Amino acid sequence: MPRTIDDAFRLLRTNLEITGLQEKTVSTRQTAIRSVLEKDFVVLDSFLTGSYRRSTMISPLKAADVDIFVVLDPRHYAAQGQANLLSAVRKSLLKTYTRTPMIRPDGHAVTITFTDFKVDVVPGFYRTGGGYLIPDTGGPRWISTDPKRHVEIWSEANKFKASVAPQRLILFTTKSRQSAYDFSFMADDVLLFGKESAGVPAAIATACDAKVRLPMQSQVRSMNVATAAALALGEAMRQTASLPS
Repeated sequence: MPRTIDDAFRLLRTNLEITGLQEKTVSTRQTAIRSVLEKDFVVLDSFLTGSYRRSTMISPLKAADVDIFVVLDPRHYAAQGQANLLSAVRKSLLKTYTRTPMIRPDGHAVTITFTDFKVDVVPGFYRTGGGYLIPDTGGPRWISTDPKRHVEIWSEANKFKASVAPQRLILFTTKSRQSAYDFSFMADDVLLFGKESAGVPAAIATACDAKVRLPMQSQVRSMNVATAAALALGEAMRQTASLPS
């Protein structure tokens, strides 16, 4: 029985973490799956995405999944070949995993349901201009994504958040529907403003605790940053009784 809050959190963390043996099993299996696909496809790159890649996978392992992204040579691409590509990946996996309970296409990926956990294999291609194209059999269509950039944004957001903790980050943006005059500010809030043309970087926007806007007339596209900051700071100081008397 934990006696302190710290003890309780340590126990919770222990219960959520996968074991060393489970980690080894996951690592061995995902490596084997990538090797299997290299026998039937020209693979330009392959990497892990999702919670396992970010080291945030939690138990029970049976409820988790491992995401493998496989970048294929353009020779495997066909404009209307989304379903055929997933079928080919499934066929390749079935050669090795003959006793696996279920291997089936699932929208953007081929899902391998092992007895202890699932693996999602996402085939894709390099996209002109950056990122990747992956199949969407629901369209059918090819959709763009960039899981590597997603990880970078997540990491940058965490670093930025840690640099200003424990204060709240309040982003002022025209994309928000929350009026700054209806928002409850706190004395130690950090108010953020971006460029008038582009706003703040995506990583910073992701890290913010709240997003608010300054109401403007419909014909006004944006407000001078200095003016916006003055209005925002004035409202925040008014709410927190920080204005000089």
